[in-house]
Amino acid sequence: MRKKEKEKLLFKFEKDFVIKARYFKALGFNFMAEEDLAQELRIKSWKALDKWKKEIAIKGFLNQVCRNYFTDLIRKRKKEIKTVSLKDEG
Repeated sequence: MRKKEKEKLLFKFEKDFVIKARYFKALGFNFMAEEDLAQELRIKSWKALDKWKKEIAIKGFLNQVCRNYFTDLIRKRKKEIKTVSLKDEG
């Protein structure tokens, strides 16, 4: 996919990235600033657009990219918390 096409698609969904970042923060994940979350979603989406197939709805595709990113963040955060608590016990 060409750069111009990517820019056009991501610009169209800019508001969605901000909404998703706010939602994630509202769930209690305050370890990242809202703007940083939104930027990370843009970056992940930009990279993933090369894998997008036109027969798949773009909004659904980008939602899945965001869900995967949030899931990875949660897993990473849980792992960090376990590591810290094990160090405290030892």
